[in-house]
Amino acid sequence: TYVSIKECVANYLMSNKEPKRTGNLKRNKEKIECISQSKSAVEIYKRAYKVNKVESENDDVVILAIQWSDDFDPNSSIKCNRGSVWIKTVSFLTEDNDIKDITNTYVISIGDKGSNHDAIETLYLKELKDLCNGINNVFFSKNASKEVKVHLEIIASLGDQPERRNINYLMNGNSTFGKR
Repeated sequence: TYVSIKECVANYLMSNKEPKRTGNLKRNKEKIECISQSKSAVEIYKRAYKVNKVESENDDVVILAIQWSDDFDPNSSIKCNRGSVWIKTVSFLTEDNDIKDITNTYVISIGDKGSNHDAIETLYLKELKDLCNGINNVFFSKNASKEVKVHLEIIASLGDQPERRNINYLMNGNSTFGKR
């Protein structure tokens, strides 16, 4: 299965959530208190304003996200690796992030562990590319009460070593080939 990342963005913006915003950070004098103030995030905000060519920062919504994928065995499984499931999620960072709040996390895909996930990754990456390049990126924001251009970028990608190897098409080799 696959859920469109664009549908997740539309739902997120209709839930009246506010994405993280970067502040005017003076690198030498202030410490970084959240991920939206990091050097990577500041560069993402600069790219967003350049790509979307907005008149003011209020016309552009920059969403920072964390993607995660892994496999697991369902509770009903009595033996390991029987009926194992693979899942991919995306979590949007908000101003009111609460570690117990799961409403900012969306399941993008779920399927069999052993199946090929390339078709899902292709759809997902195409939509991400659109949202990074200003293509089909106008959404209604309940918080802003108007249509805004959305710029979405993944700021962190989480997964265990086998998952990262699969996503990056690396072999499971010995220490001199592949695992690094």
